[in-house]
Amino acid sequence: QLRWTALRQNLVIYLIIGIIGIAGFNIGCFYGLQTTSAVNGALIMATTPLMTLLMTILLDGEKLTTNKFLGVLFGLSGVLLVISQGHITTLLHLKIDIGDLFILLGAFGFCLADVLSRRYVKNATPLETTTFSMLFGAITLVVVAVAKVFLRVREVCLAAHDTAVARLGRLLRRQCQQVVVQPDEVEGGADPGDAGDQVDPAPEQVQPVEKIGL
Repeated sequence: QLRWTALRQNLVIYLIIGIIGIAGFNIGCFYGLQTTSAVNGALIMATTPLMTLLMTILLDGEKLTTNKFLGVLFGLSGVLLVISQGHITTLLHLKIDIGDLFILLGAFGFCLADVLSRRYVKNATPLETTTFSMLFGAITLVVVAVAKVFLRVREVCLAAHDTAVARLGRLLRRQCQQVVVQPDEVEGGADPGDAGDQVDPAPEQVQPVEKIGL
C-alpha cells in the first residue's frame, strides 16, 4: 500500500530520481543506440556496477572491500567474454561514436539515482520509492515527447510555409514574364505606322474658267 506521507516527505528526491534515473537513463540509451552499436551499449551498461561502487565510496564513504572489488571485476569480465565470444580482437575493433557518450550519461544518471535513493530517501518502502520515482520519470518522458512533437510540427509548418512562398514567387515571376509591354502602342489612338499606309485622295483639279468676251 502506498502512503502519501512518504511522497510528501521525499517529494524532491523522488523528482530528482525520476528525472535523472528513469527519464535520463532511457533517453540516453535510446538516443545513443541510434548512432552506436548494441555491443558498445552493452559494454557501457556493464560498467554500471563499477560506477555505483565508486559513487558509494565517494558520496557515502563506503569502504572498498575485496569481495566487492572481485564481484565487480568478475561481472565485467563475464560481460566482456560473452560479447567478444572469446575473441579479444572483437573488442579491439570497436568504434567510439557520439552515441556511446549518450549511453554513458544515461548509465551515470541511473547509478547516481540509485546512490541518492539509498542516502536521502527516508521512511519509505522500496515499493513506494520505485512507484513514485517511476511516476515522475514517466511524466518527464511525456513532457519531452510532447515537446519533441511540437518542435517537429513547427519545423514541418515552417518548411511548408517556405515552400508555398517560393512557389508563389515563381508563379508571379512567370506571370510577369508572360506580360509583354509594346513600347510603340499609343494609348487611346491608332498606330502611327498605319497612317502612312493610307493614301489620301488627290484633290480635284479646278479647271480654269475662260473669260467669255462680252
